Amino acid sequence: SSGINAEYGDQIDSPVVCISATPLVCDGTAPASSKCDHCYVPAGGDQYNVVCSGCPLGVGQASASVSLAGITKAQTAVNFTYAAPIIQYTTLSFGSETSGSFVSIGGKYFGPLGTVVQATIGPKNMSWEDRQTHGGYDCTSATITHANDAMSCSAPPGIGSSDLNTIIINIAGRASNELGYSYHVPVVSSLSPSRPETPGGTIVTIYGGDFGIPTTPDLTQVEVAFGTATTSFDDRVSGGKRCTGTPNNQTDIHPVSVFDQGSGSYGIVCYAPVGEGHEMNVVVKVADQYSDPSSTTFTYAGACVTSVSPNGVAAAIGGSTVSIFGSNFGLDGVDTIAVTIGGNTCTTPRVVEDHTAIACEVPAGRGGNLDVSVTIGGVTENCTFTGFNYITPTVTAVTDANGIRPDTDGGIFYIAGYDFGTASTAQTYTDTDISASVIPSTGISSSCGGCFIANPGQNLIQCENCPSGFGINNLTVTVASLTSNSFVFTYVGPKVSSVSPNPPVLCVDTTA
Repeated sequence: SSGINAEYGDQIDSPVVCISATPLVCDGTAPASSKCDHCYVPAGGDQYNVVCSGCPLGVGQASASVSLAGITKAQTAVNFTYAAPIIQYTTLSFGSETSGSFVSIGGKYFGPLGTVVQATIGPKNMSWEDRQTHGGYDCTSATITHANDAMSCSAPPGIGSSDLNTIIINIAGRASNELGYSYHVPVVSSLSPSRPETPGGTIVTIYGGDFGIPTTPDLTQVEVAFGTATTSFDDRVSGGKRCTGTPNNQTDIHPVSVFDQGSGSYGIVCYAPVGEGHEMNVVVKVADQYSDPSSTTFTYAGACVTSVSPNGVAAAIGGSTVSIFGSNFGLDGVDTIAVTIGGNTCTTPRVVEDHTAIACEVPAGRGGNLDVSVTIGGVTENCTFTGFNYITPTVTAVTDANGIRPDTDGGIFYIAGYDFGTASTAQTYTDTDISASVIPSTGISSSCGGCFIANPGQNLIQCENCPSGFGINNLTVTVASLTSNSFVFTYVGPKVSSVSPNPPVLCVDTTA
């Protein structure tokens, strides 16, 4: 203070410094709370400088006065400004988009308990003054919780990460630095319906939380995209997998609505994109934050087969092309198609009409009323067509082991023809899917005891214990429920091996 001389080490006349909001006579009447704990003139220093420690906490504008040897003058007080507050960290800094959350703020120069403090959370690089002008960013219930270095408040609703948002406090008209503040990332809990159709356009509702502020939703800040867990959001978007506000319109990028379900649950309504497969997931983007792709999975609807064409004409050896019709087959070019007919693989499957038609090459097989199943993107069908028929078998000859007409005693029959079914090698056991019946002229049918494919060419059947007979008969073969033509064959005719007596006795007419 001007006009007061001090000598270093003058313990008798040690200086006393008082600090207050207004100039104060620093004498014995001054409150103890206004005085610094210890003051001295530094060694070798300027006699007009005084160094103090343990001075009172304060904020904003203040006044300092010095008493030396009991002499003080209010008019010698010096005005100064306390340092602006500095934010160093926050805890519980993740807020809820819907109602904000309690946040603790640590730093320095916050002042004593009871100091009035204000706080805002707003766009990065927006000044304190601009935040006051725009409104809507104030934290509520801002309070100093520990003198000089800790405070708390309730964050306002908002969205985005610390790359977009910062917190600023203001004490006694002095604004702090800004520190990044992140709101909760969006969370997806379920999708309904859980199996959208592959052509897209299904209205779906995505349930979860922190999808924005439902009371005043800004849909321009919300996007939704489908894909696999390893697909980035940008790749989903470039691949046409947004869940949009218009059916099958990837340019209308934002959802139909965000709504409040109550009890902390929220929903997004949008139109599902075209797709197929299982273990798919939904990612919700709110501002610059994304939901966890692994939080929930869903499966597109499985393929449903309704008909095949042609039907009943495919040869047992396979190789002909069949068209399969239905729904949820995916797009032309999908490379994860699997088709089976009667449990056997239909080769070279391909989508020939988006979502509704597939073509493939019929496998070798036999029988009728066979299941046709389609798997798209690893998704098993949710309905199967039962009714595919191979062409009926045809019988062209019936012989015995020597290639001649069967003996009247019956026994082993060899039945030649085609479309008898599959066999990679000649079989030596009874095939329960093959039977043969002999219908004699009497009309009473008899069956052979057991039949099987007798050669790899699949054009010969061997049947055991076939019935005895004579004359002209009919034979049919049934292969896996399909019955052949009725083939007419003749048992070997009667053969005379001897005459007795030989020569025969001559008969003489004795009546003449």
